[in-house]
Amino acid sequence: MHSETNRIPHLDLSSETQPITWQVIRQHKQSEPAFAYSHILLIDDNDIDLLVNQRMVHYSRLSKTVTTTNSVDSAIAFLNGCTDISQLPQLIMLDLNMPEKSGFDFLNEYEKLDQLIKLTCTIVIVSSSDCADDLQRAFRYHYVSNYLVKPLNIMQLDKLKE
Repeated sequence: MHSETNRIPHLDLSSETQPITWQVIRQHKQSEPAFAYSHILLIDDNDIDLLVNQRMVHYSRLSKTVTTTNSVDSAIAFLNGCTDISQLPQLIMLDLNMPEKSGFDFLNEYEKLDQLIKLTCTIVIVSSSDCADDLQRAFRYHYVSNYLVKPLNIMQLDKLKE
């Protein structure tokens, strides 16, 4: 005689169990929340920060497509190389403190880009600096929409979805 305490709690082998089929998997996938952005560009000189932030973006379902670059020059070249609006990122996550050219240098060069790029992309600063001067200086650029202090967390990324 089996007692109830010997049953495996999460295993239900009764005939009422719905079999796992491709249809069930598709329904589950469709019930997952959509990504907030179709494409994000991460700009940071630190490869570890790029990797961690890229994974956080995926995990939080902020975006499925993430392009990473570790310099201002390569980021500007990437944006200029987009030949179609669908290739442009909707969101740019920008580190301020980089060795050769800073995030502020990027913002200055960004001002000179084609108007279509500036209308398509929103910029969020992602910096280890919580200095009030950096914050005020960043928001002087009207296309900077937010300022996040590293390390990123899910709550910060969830707020970007709003």
